[in-house]
Amino acid sequence: MGKRSAVLCLGVLMLALLGVGCGGGGEETATAQIAKPAFVAKAQAICEKTYTKVQGEYEQFVKENGETAFDDLDSMEEYTDDTLIPAREQQLEEVRDLGVPPGDEEKVEAILVAYEKGLDEADEDPENAVTSAYGPFVPAAELLKAYGADCRY
Repeated sequence: MGKRSAVLCLGVLMLALLGVGCGGGGEETATAQIAKPAFVAKAQAICEKTYTKVQGEYEQFVKENGETAFDDLDSMEEYTDDTLIPAREQQLEEVRDLGVPPGDEEKVEAILVAYEKGLDEADEDPENAVTSAYGPFVPAAELLKAYGADCRY
């Protein structure tokens, strides 16, 4: 067998092994576990990082657009689509990637679902997302705060 054939066979074998290891048939994948204090500390750090990013980009947007930065729906949509939603999507993904403290699956899932709902609402109503105090992300932040991580929004 030539070198090229051996590499091809190895590649096919690797794909087959990956396919076997991926599960299927509707099976649920296991969620990584993390201790609650570690989850809370890391979620809080993620919130603070997101707040700092969004606040900085908000200030930059206002600086670039002046007093009329949010005077029309187009500018609100621009800020929401370019800044707010991507930052919140990243926040949601990072919190989701932390894993779940044992026994708290429902509480953590409620937090994640609330953030997803906030993303949908921000996309549907950028004016509310920009003009209200923390807008559609308040319910998620309140759930996270009740869980122990004090998120600014």
